[in-house]
Amino acid sequence: IAHLIQQVYVGRLTHVQGFNMNDSFADPTIPLSSGRTDPAIYGQYNALQLGLNYDVMVPWTGPAKRVLAQQTAFTPQRPETPDGPMAPMPYPEEVTAIAETESGAVMTNVINWAARFASSRMEVYGDEGTLIFHAKGDKLFGAKKGDAELAELPIPAEFSAWTVEEEF
Repeated sequence: IAHLIQQVYVGRLTHVQGFNMNDSFADPTIPLSSGRTDPAIYGQYNALQLGLNYDVMVPWTGPAKRVLAQQTAFTPQRPETPDGPMAPMPYPEEVTAIAETESGAVMTNVINWAARFASSRMEVYGDEGTLIFHAKGDKLFGAKKGDAELAELPIPAEFSAWTVEEEF
C-alpha cells in the first residue's frame, strides 16, 4: 500500500481504516490462558493490536494530533484455564480509535477479537481513489476515479514478505 500512496494512486489521502478482526474470544468459555490475557506477562494495559496498526498507518498519515477511543469487554468473566475458576477479563475484546492526523486524514482502527466471520483489512481512501488490502489471502484491491469498481492489484514481490521481526 505504501508504494501506491507514494505514487499518489489515491490522490490526497483522506481516510485510513484498519480492521483487525478475529473470533479468538467470540466463545465466552474460551479460557484466559489461551490468549495474551495475563497482566503479569503483558502489563496493565493491552490495547490488542492497536499499536501495530498505528505503526503501519502513521507513515502514510503523519502522527495523530487528537484521538478518541473506546474499549469494551463483552464477556466480563472467563475461566482462567480450561475447567478453571472464573476470573475477570483483564483486557478489552474490542478497541476502536479514531484519530485526526497531521496530514488532515482521519485514521480509524477497529480491533475486535470476538467477531465471528469478520475479516482483517486496511482501507485507504483519497480524493482520487481507494485501496483495500485483505489480510486473509494477501489480496490488494484498488480503483481510481473513473473506474467502475475495485479490481485486484498485483503485490510486487519485494512488498509481499512479513518482515516486522527483522525490522524490529
